[in-house]
Amino acid sequence: MYRKTVLGLLLIINSTLIGDLQTIPPVSVINNNATTTYNVQVQCTGLEWLGGLVNNLAARLQDLNSTKIKAGLLDWSKEHKKLIVGTTTAAIYLLTMHKLTQAKLIFNNPNAWSNWKPDYTFSDLIKINTHLLNRELYNSILTKYNNNDKSDSITPIALFSTDLEQELRALSHFVRITYWLKKARVNKLFFVSDDDITQAHTKINLLIYLRKIMTESLQISLS
Repeated sequence: MYRKTVLGLLLIINSTLIGDLQTIPPVSVINNNATTTYNVQVQCTGLEWLGGLVNNLAARLQDLNSTKIKAGLLDWSKEHKKLIVGTTTAAIYLLTMHKLTQAKLIFNNPNAWSNWKPDYTFSDLIKINTHLLNRELYNSILTKYNNNDKSDSITPIALFSTDLEQELRALSHFVRITYWLKKARVNKLFFVSDDDITQAHTKINLLIYLRKIMTESLQISLS
């Protein structure tokens, strides 16, 4: 049905265009120059017809009553209020769950930098000599990212920084979202516990600390 409709419209446009071209008064062919002039006139007439068609359609679109359109949309939204509210709520819930799940995947990822040295609490970790801790961190970075190329120390550091920032961003989103969920007392609907929130805060502190000691180490090595 759709194909027949399109073909019908094309035939109407085609026949109209041909009809317009056939009504052009004939030009006396005196020489080759006159023939060239005749061809240009035909082409210009076709373009003018197409331009007129576009302008006509634009004029008809402008004639549409915007008030009626707005009223129609308003009526539709009133009739489908439950559908709109339900769809919006579902979309917000799924988006929120996606953000929370990203952080929870980090919780359970033993290779995440926020889980570095799991046998140490954050309080114990910051008591370790910074120089020694930095050396251990640097060795862990080389082990994780170095492809048996001992001479390349820049790439592993760059990859470490990228992964650390991604974890920090995901965990920060988790903390901000859960703050409002808990304030609205709906955190249980999103399967978020107080322990999850505390854990996220601890991991953020660890990531910030690791970034700090690595930055300070690089600054010292460059000075």
